[in-house]
Amino acid sequence: EVALLGEADNDHSDIYHYVLATDSLGLISLGIDGHAGNAPSDQPRLDGLGRQLIYRSKARNLVLGTQNDFAQLYQYDLALGTMRRLTSTASRKPSAGDNGQALVAGDWAIFRTEAPDLHSSGPGLYRQHLYDDSREPVGLDPWGQQDPHASHPAANALGSEIVYQRPEDDGSLHIYLTDAAQAERLSVISDPKLGRLEHCCAAISPDGRYIAYREQAEQGDTWLH
Repeated sequence: EVALLGEADNDHSDIYHYVLATDSLGLISLGIDGHAGNAPSDQPRLDGLGRQLIYRSKARNLVLGTQNDFAQLYQYDLALGTMRRLTSTASRKPSAGDNGQALVAGDWAIFRTEAPDLHSSGPGLYRQHLYDDSREPVGLDPWGQQDPHASHPAANALGSEIVYQRPEDDGSLHIYLTDAAQAERLSVISDPKLGRLEHCCAAISPDGRYIAYREQAEQGDTWLH
């Protein structure tokens, strides 16, 4: 929240980009009025090549057009120096719900939205192409339907394999893997000795060969799988 450059003339958190090779610092969450974003910005994520940056913000002065008070996701092209709102509806309006938990994998942004108007499937996890705006649900249940409670995605380097957590009917959280077409539960619901099991915090290796997640028993003991 400290102002590192003169343009950051507010009391909100901002997004900066530091280039090691040139020892240069730039303010990314810079409004069209020449001032830093007029509300907090956070959760920056870079792609593997350092070309595209995505972040979350409630600022209303970052791009032209209609704004609202929900947290939107913004895409900044570091090569071109251009910024756009990633979470815009088909009518180019900001989504009517908060967005976050974003990551960049290959040519995809993967994120969670609470908005009912970004896609006909409603709230949940989505994969959106960075260059053609195509958007598809990826937080799927075992029957391939969008789960509005799916959250905390992770993806391989290409964004073709995605892991996430979603609740089962009994409320326990479990880990799923999807290729955006079908979903498979990876975690075990219960154990004869340990009882009901909870899972969270999934990660996946860049090549998609390895997945890790935490498991917790009813007694509180935890394991990493």
